[in-house]
Amino acid sequence: MPKDARRVQGTSVPRRKVRLCRFFAVSGLCKWGNSCYFAHGEAELVLGSDAASQQQIISECSSRAWEDAQGGCCSFPQALAVRLALRFEAQPQNLLPTMEKTGLPVSGDGARAAVKVLLRLCHPDKCGHPEAKKAVQILGPLLAKCNS
Repeated sequence: MPKDARRVQGTSVPRRKVRLCRFFAVSGLCKWGNSCYFAHGEAELVLGSDAASQQQIISECSSRAWEDAQGGCCSFPQALAVRLALRFEAQPQNLLPTMEKTGLPVSGDGARAAVKVLLRLCHPDKCGHPEAKKAVQILGPLLAKCNS
């Protein structure tokens, strides 16, 4: 049985990857490859349905955002918006409910207004974060979805 699956009553169920692989984060390589229990990049991370895994994801993004802000590239709210957008690249539908729990200024006027606030926070003209452009590219389609 591959390492990325576990037995549940005789069936193989893929593991949820809710944390980044520290080996991959440091060197870009992991000896376990696809069998690794941890995610190799933000796009592989899966949002857990339980509050504990969601809080873990928020904590990880917050700590990385603090590092970004202390590095001087942008403010903490901008860095947090960028980090969360990158984290939810594969699951943008989960971004807005998580944003509300972080304390970011998410408007109460609906999803469209909330996405606009996030776009303003991480727009490359206003935010010096190196990943700001990618965050805007992730948020753009989410705004278009809110319009339809």
